[in-house]
Amino acid sequence: MDVTGDGFQARLPFLLEDILYAHFVSIDLELSGIPGPQISRGRVDGVGSSGKPTLQERYTDIKYAVERYQVLQLGLTCVLEDKESGNYILKPYNFFLNPVPDHRLHVERIFAYQSGAVGFLLSHRFRMEAPFLEGVSYFSREEETLSKQRREDKLVFTDIEIDPKDLETLNFVKNVTDDIENWFATRGPRDTFFNVTTPESHESQISDHGLNKFQRALVHQIVRKIPGLTAITRTNFIQVIDYDEKRETSHQAQKNKYFKRDLQKQIGLRWPIEAMAGGDLTDLDHSQFLAYVDGRQEVVAEHLEDLKTGLQDKRTVLVGHNVFMDLMYFYKCFFGTLPDKVEDFQRVIHELFPLVIDTKYLATHNRENPAMANSSLEQLDVDLAKLPFDKVPAIELHRDHSNYFRATPAHEAGYDSYQTAKVLIRLSAKLERAGTYVDVPITEPPPVNGSAPPLETVAGTSAIISSDDDYFTPEEEGVPLNANQQATEPRGSDSSSGGVSLIEPLTLQENVDPADSGFIEVKRARKTRKPKSNQNPEPRKFANTAMFDSLLDLPNDMDRAGNRTPTPEPEPQFVMMPPFDSHFWEVYGNKLRVNGTVEGVCNLLGE
Repeated sequence: MDVTGDGFQARLPFLLEDILYAHFVSIDLELSGIPGPQISRGRVDGVGSSGKPTLQERYTDIKYAVERYQVLQLGLTCVLEDKESGNYILKPYNFFLNPVPDHRLHVERIFAYQSGAVGFLLSHRFRMEAPFLEGVSYFSREEETLSKQRREDKLVFTDIEIDPKDLETLNFVKNVTDDIENWFATRGPRDTFFNVTTPESHESQISDHGLNKFQRALVHQIVRKIPGLTAITRTNFIQVIDYDEKRETSHQAQKNKYFKRDLQKQIGLRWPIEAMAGGDLTDLDHSQFLAYVDGRQEVVAEHLEDLKTGLQDKRTVLVGHNVFMDLMYFYKCFFGTLPDKVEDFQRVIHELFPLVIDTKYLATHNRENPAMANSSLEQLDVDLAKLPFDKVPAIELHRDHSNYFRATPAHEAGYDSYQTAKVLIRLSAKLERAGTYVDVPITEPPPVNGSAPPLETVAGTSAIISSDDDYFTPEEEGVPLNANQQATEPRGSDSSSGGVSLIEPLTLQENVDPADSGFIEVKRARKTRKPKSNQNPEPRKFANTAMFDSLLDLPNDMDRAGNRTPTPEPEPQFVMMPPFDSHFWEVYGNKLRVNGTVEGVCNLLGE
C-alpha cells in the first residue's frame, strides 16, 4: 500500500493498529547515497592482517555516509500470525519521505545525493521527485527537541548592539523613537495605533516597499523599552498599539497551539516508529483522526487511547535483510545522531528493539564462508517459494494491500520489506524443521501446533546448508503440486468442506514453480474455529474500512444457529515459524551479518 503525505493522517490509526497486533515488522530503506569504496587500511596491531576492516572501522565509514545522505523511501510490512488458521497475513506499506521540514519549525536539513545511488534508483524506475511532492513528513527525536529549543530561544529577546559609527542606523532608531513618543504623548481618544513604515516616513500610512527584516527588529526593540506599548508585525510595516495583558496571553496561547499542531504533523512518520519502539505517544492528539474514521467520536477517541496504551507496553520484533547499514540510517532518521562507538550503537538499538532479526544471517549462519553464499534477498525469495506447500507456512497478502499481488517492483522499499517478511517466515520454519539451531542435527522435526507426524528420514540428508546447490534437503526436492491441486486443496482444511470466504484477504501462493503457474489466487475453504480465549486481543476496530463494517460479516441466519448440532472436526496441523521465545532465536536473533569485516557479525547483545 502506497501512503502519501496527503493520505498519511487518514491511514495512521490503521497503521498503529497493525503494529499493535503484528507478530513482527520487516523494514527496508532506499537511500540517496551509501558508503563508497574505502582505502585499504594498514594494520599495526596484528589484527586484521588480511586487510579487512574491523567492525568499528566499517561502522565509522557508514556513519560518515549516514550524516551526509538521506532516507528517500521506507518500507514496512506488518505480519499478523493467525494460529487458528495457520496463516501469516502480510500488510506491506510503502512511504516516500519528504526531506523538507516545515520552515515554521526552525529546523534545516543539509543532505547530498550520490551519483551512483541516483543512477541505481533511476534504473529501477524510482521517481526522484516523489519524496518532495508525495513524501510523508518526519522529525527525529533530536530534531523535535531542537525545534522546541529554538522556539523557546525566539521568545527570549536579545538587544541588537549598534556600532557607534553606524550613523544611518542610529538616525533610524532616533527618528522612530521620537515619532512613537510624540504620538503617545499627543494622541487623541481615537488614536489607537501608530504605523512605522519606512526610514523616510513614519506617518500612519503603508509604504510601497516597507521595512526590511533588520529594521523591523529595531522597531520591536524600541517599542519593548516604552512602557504600556507593544508592537505587531504586519505585511510590510510595524503597528504600535497599547499593551493588553489578557489579549497578549490569549495571542501567545494561540501561537503555542499552532506550533504544537505543526510539530505533531511534522513528526509524521515517526509516530509509527515510536509505536514499534514502545516510545512516548502522549502528544499524539486523537482529534486529528476523527475526520477520517467512521463511527461515534467518543468511541474512536477511546479506542485510539487504548491503542496508545497497548503500544507503549509492547516492543516490536524488527526484521530486515542485511540490515546493519539500514539500522544505522533508520536510527539517524527517526531517533538522532549515531554514537561514535559501535558498542554504544549495539546498546541503543537493543534498548529500542530487544529482538532484531537479519534474514541474511539466517541464510548464511552455517556457511564456512558466508561472503561466498548466494544470499541476496531476491534469490532467497525465489528459492524458498519453490518449497513444497506442506513444508512451509501459508502466507497471505491482505486484500487492502494488494499492490504486490502481481507487480514485483524490485528495490521499492515496500516490496523489499514484503520479500523480507516472506523469507523470514519460510526460512525460519525450514531451519527449525532441519534442526540447524542445535549442535547436533535432529532426525525428526519438533512438533508443530501439537503432535505432528514425523517427516520421513532420508539417508544422507544433511541439516546444514552447505552450498547453493544443496540448499534444499532431498525430501523438499519432490515435484510440487500444480496450481489446480493447490487451489482446490488448501492446506489445513478438508477439500470436501467447500465454501469460499468472502471476507478473507487475497492469498498470494508462491510455493509452486513460477514457470508452471505464475501467480494464482488460492481460494481457501472456511474453517471451523475455536472460540478465542480471554487472553486474545480485543476486537480490532480499524480492521475494516469503517469501524462498524464488521457487522456486515455476520451470517444472515443467526436466529437458527442455536438449533444446529456442531460437528466435531479434527484439529488441523499447521507449519508455523518458531515462536520468538524459543531457543531457535537465541541462536539466530540479534546477530547482524556484516560481510567484509574481521568479525563478520555484529552481535547486538554485545557478546
